[in-house]
Amino acid sequence: MNRSRLYLSLLRVGLLLALAPFLLLTSFNQPFFDDFRNAYWMREHGTWDVQLWLFQTWTGRFTTTFIMTVLNPVAYDWLAGVKLMAAAAFVAQWASLAHLLRVLGHTALRRACSWSQALWAAGLLLALFCNAAPSPFSFLYWFSGIVAYQLPLMGLLNFTALALRAGWGPTPTQWRNAGLACLPLVLALTGNELTLVQAVPVLGLLGFALPKDARPKLLLWLAIGLAAVALAAAAPGNWARVAAMAPPSDPYHAYRWLVLAPRALYSMVLFLSKPLIALSVLAAGVAGLLIGRQQLDLLRAINQRFKLKFHKPAHTPSTSLYRFKLCKRNRSSKIR
Repeated sequence: MNRSRLYLSLLRVGLLLALAPFLLLTSFNQPFFDDFRNAYWMREHGTWDVQLWLFQTWTGRFTTTFIMTVLNPVAYDWLAGVKLMAAAAFVAQWASLAHLLRVLGHTALRRACSWSQALWAAGLLLALFCNAAPSPFSFLYWFSGIVAYQLPLMGLLNFTALALRAGWGPTPTQWRNAGLACLPLVLALTGNELTLVQAVPVLGLLGFALPKDARPKLLLWLAIGLAAVALAAAAPGNWARVAAMAPPSDPYHAYRWLVLAPRALYSMVLFLSKPLIALSVLAAGVAGLLIGRQQLDLLRAINQRFKLKFHKPAHTPSTSLYRFKLCKRNRSSKIR
C-alpha cells in the first residue's frame, strides 16, 4: 500500500470516527413533549380529522404535520421507535447529500463522480455540520424536530438533484425526473419556512441556468410550488399560532417588528463568529470560486475549438501567398 492510499484510508477512518458518536447516540433517544402531544392529538381526533384540526388551529405545514401524527411511533405505543427514526433520518440525510453531490458532478461540473466518492464527500460535510451545529439535539434526535427540520432539508437536496437531472441528464428520463422532483419540492416548501426561503434562490438559479428546452419543467415546478405555498400560507392555524405565541395583550406587541432585524443580524454574527463555521463558509466560497473559474476556462476552450473547427481562418496559406505576390509586384512597379 503506497502513501496516498494509506493517507486516504486514515482520512476515511477519521471521518467514520467523527460521525459514529452522533449515530450511536440515537440508541439512547427517547420521546419528548411534542412527540407525546402529537400522538395524543392523533388518537383524539383520528388520522384525517387531526390534519384538518391542526390546519385550522396551529399551522399550515400540512406535509410535516401528517408525518408527525400518522407516522409518529408514540401514537402506536412504540416508544423505542424514535430511536430507529432518528438513525434512519441520519443515514437518509447522508444519502441525500451524496445524491446531490453525485448529480452535481455529473451534470454541472461534467466530472465523473462515483457513489463512493459522493458518500465520502457528503460524510465530510455532515461531520462538519454535526460538530458546528449550535444545538444538534433538536435536529438529530428530537422526532418532531427531525420531521420539521431534517425532512424538508432532505426534500430540498433531492429536489435540486432531480432538477439537475431533468435539465442536463439523459433525454429519455428528463421529464420523469421533473415529475419526481415535484414531490420533494412540495415537502421543502410546505414542511418548514426556513427551507421555503432557501428554495427561492435555488429556483432562481435554476431559472437562470436551465437550457431553453427545459423551461417548461421550471414552469411546472413554479406552478406546483406556488399552489402548495398558497395552500400552506392560507391556513387559519398560522394566525392562530401567531396570536398564541405573541398575544396582543403584551405591552411590547406593537414594537415586536422593530427588534426582528437587529436580532436576526446579531444571531447571524454570533453564528458565523465560531471558527469552525467561519472556516467552513470560507472554504465553501473559495471552492465555489475555483470550480466556477475552471468551468469558465473549460467553456472558453470549447468555444475556441468550435470556432477553429467550423469557421475558416481569415489568413489561409493560399491567401497569404497571393498577398505576398501582390505586394512584390507593387514594389517592382514602384522601382520601375
